[in-house]
Amino acid sequence: TLENLTEALDIYYFPSSFKNRKNYQLLNLSHVMLRTEALTKFASPLSTNGGEGSGVRRKILVTYPEALFEKVVLPGTLSSNIIHLKTGDTLDTGQLLLKLANYGFERTDFVYEPGQFAIRGGILDIYSFGNEKPYRVELFGNEVDSIRIVDPETQLSERKLLQVTIIPNVDTLPESVGISRKERISLFEFLPPNTIVWMQDYELCKEHLSDCEEELEAFLKL
Repeated sequence: TLENLTEALDIYYFPSSFKNRKNYQLLNLSHVMLRTEALTKFASPLSTNGGEGSGVRRKILVTYPEALFEKVVLPGTLSSNIIHLKTGDTLDTGQLLLKLANYGFERTDFVYEPGQFAIRGGILDIYSFGNEKPYRVELFGNEVDSIRIVDPETQLSERKLLQVTIIPNVDTLPESVGISRKERISLFEFLPPNTIVWMQDYELCKEHLSDCEEELEAFLKL
C-alpha cells in the first residue's frame, strides 16, 4: 500500500532479528537480511553520478517496537565491513575465505540461505545478507572472470553483474573483527538527523519496549 501511495519513494521493512521474541538465540535469517539491506541503504552516502542515492532521495523505513529494541552498528562500522567485488579484480582467495569465516559466514556444499558460502574449483558462491539471492563468482586463476546471481533453489546462474557488495550480518558482527558492544547504537541514532518519525501509539510503543527489556533480562538469567 505504501509503495502504491508513494510511487518513487524507496521503502524498506525493518523487522526483529529473531523468530521468537523470548528466544534471543534463534535468528530469523530472512528478517536479518531485510534489516541489513535497510541499514545499508540508509548508511549509503549520497552520490553525484545520477545513480542510486543521487540528489535528495527520500526513503521510508517501516518498523515496530521489538525491532527498535535491538541496537545496530555505527554507520561507519557498517561501511567498513562490506566486501566489494567486481569483474576484473584480482583476489587473494585464501584471505577472502578467511574474512568470510571471521564475519560469521558458514562454509557449505551449496548456498541456500544468507550467511553461507561454497567453493568448488574456480567457482565461489556467496549468499550476502544484503541481497535476496546469492552471488556466483567465477574465477580465472586469481582474477574475477564473471559475477552472476544464482537461484538458491535450482543452483542455476541467472543474470550477470559487473560488481557486487558482500554484506555480513551486521547485527551480530563478532568482537573478533573489532565490533564491541559500545559501538552499537539505537536505530534513532543511526538514521540521518533530518529523519521524520511517525508513531501510531507512543505509549504502546514504550510499553512494548519495556516488555522487551524484561524478557531479555529473564532470558539472560536462564
